[in-house]
Amino acid sequence: MFALLAENFLGKWPLWLSPRQVAIIPVNDRARSYGEHVVKRAFRAAGIQASVDASERKVEKRVREAQVERQTNYILVVGQRESEEGSVSVRCRDDNAVWRSVPLGTAVAKIKEEAASRCRRCMFSTA
Repeated sequence: MFALLAENFLGKWPLWLSPRQVAIIPVNDRARSYGEHVVKRAFRAAGIQASVDASERKVEKRVREAQVERQTNYILVVGQRESEEGSVSVRCRDDNAVWRSVPLGTAVAKIKEEAASRCRRCMFSTA
C-alpha cells in the first residue's frame, strides 16, 4: 500500500501524510525567536509538524531547499514586520504563490483544516 501511495503522489505527499508539513524560515537572528515561538506555541499545540530552519544560508536558498528538496507543504517566512504584527508570510509548495502578512491564527487554522479534511489542494488559494 505504501508503494502505491508513493507512486501516486510522486513524493509530493499531501499535508495529512507528509512528514514535513511546515517549515519556518526566519530572515535574521532577531526573527529566529519569533519563528521558534510560532513552532512551539502555534503549530505543535495544533498537532502540526513544524520546524525552524535557522541555518546560515541565504533565505532564498533555504526556501528553495524546503520547497524542492524536502517537499515541505508550507514554507512560512518570518521577519521583523511579521514578528511585530503577529503574522507570517505563507508559500505553498504546489502553486508557488505567496500570501504576505497572514495572521498567525488564520494560518494555523487553515493548515489544520487542510490536514483534517485530507484535502489535496492549498487552502490559501481560496482565501
